[in-house]
Amino acid sequence: MSPAPSRPVQATWDMRGGDWTPQTMKDCALKAVQIGFSRVQLNYEWSTLQAQNTETAELGQVDWAIKVARACGLEVALGIDHSAPPAWVDRNEYCVRDEGGRLIVAGPNNTPMVAQNSKQVREWVADFLRFVAGRFGDSVRYIQGISTPVGESTWRHPSKKMFDHSRLSTEAYRSWIRAKYVDIRTLNETWDCKYKSWDEVQVGEGPRKATMADFHAFRYFTLASWTDYMRKAVREIKPTNSWAFRLGAVRLDKDMQQLAFDFGRYARFSDVLFADGALDQFVINMVRSAAEINGKPWGIRLDSSVFEKGLSPEQVNIELYKWGKSVYDLGGFVDIENFVRFTGQAVPGPEDWTDLKKWSFLGEMSRLARGPVPQPKNNRRAVYVSAAEIQY
Repeated sequence: MSPAPSRPVQATWDMRGGDWTPQTMKDCALKAVQIGFSRVQLNYEWSTLQAQNTETAELGQVDWAIKVARACGLEVALGIDHSAPPAWVDRNEYCVRDEGGRLIVAGPNNTPMVAQNSKQVREWVADFLRFVAGRFGDSVRYIQGISTPVGESTWRHPSKKMFDHSRLSTEAYRSWIRAKYVDIRTLNETWDCKYKSWDEVQVGEGPRKATMADFHAFRYFTLASWTDYMRKAVREIKPTNSWAFRLGAVRLDKDMQQLAFDFGRYARFSDVLFADGALDQFVINMVRSAAEINGKPWGIRLDSSVFEKGLSPEQVNIELYKWGKSVYDLGGFVDIENFVRFTGQAVPGPEDWTDLKKWSFLGEMSRLARGPVPQPKNNRRAVYVSAAEIQY
């Protein structure tokens, strides 16, 4: 009998769409175990699970999905997407807006996303996570917030439309700026401005490097504070509960997506650190360093879009093996999102996803996961600053 994996070969399955049933879950889970997966993260939407009000939650599917997956031999984790508000949330009051004051929407249903600078939204989400942690904490490895940092960096808006310019964000920004500079004269000198009061300060990048740097530092502060608060909420129910933070769209070549790059701060305030879509070795090493310095496990997730780039199966296997080996060699683990396929699934993987002869990288991942976990290669410690501070 081969040894158990020292690190997981993980899958992420989207439970927000498709025709999932207990039998479908059983079939997929058994196949996943057979081809080498040892953990699955099941993703759900806050807006669906708590669709009626703050007092009730519809968790029946989550109950049986966890039980079936565990019975089939998979360790389970939960992902909760809190990007979109439930129907009972006042969208005009609690959702993000662009520079023109319009709600920022995304997806086929033009769904707005909630503002993370709202204390009320923070409490709603935290209370729901406390409930989920209390109900499932003993049966899941971790709970992950899968709302990509305010949904901004992956919803493909031009940079000037990505950031929240709502009243809530403006008020929070002014409070943050005032705490940093204390005296309006100091702010004017730094920014080369002539503000007479703090109420004149506008949220946003602004035209100067100093204003850009401060705004992005504020964004990092918001996201780090948010994940710290959610981690405390989850662990408040039981100290052994774990909270995972997901770095969004970590690509240097895309529009302002370096928003996701304050790795050290996020690692400090989470129990598990993920990076989505990281293929570049420089990025993978940064994730490793941030997690290792803070003593946190880490993983890299790729979604099934990697199979849609015109590559042959042979090329996909070669590229994914190289990627997986680089992650495991550094002490991390891998996650393949939406590789599973069944009728009615919203984001399907290949029809022959269980064919190990065609998708040989799966067997290789399982083999690599059984290898010894590498020890830290040095005792260096890093000081992290934001991408904005470096750039500007």
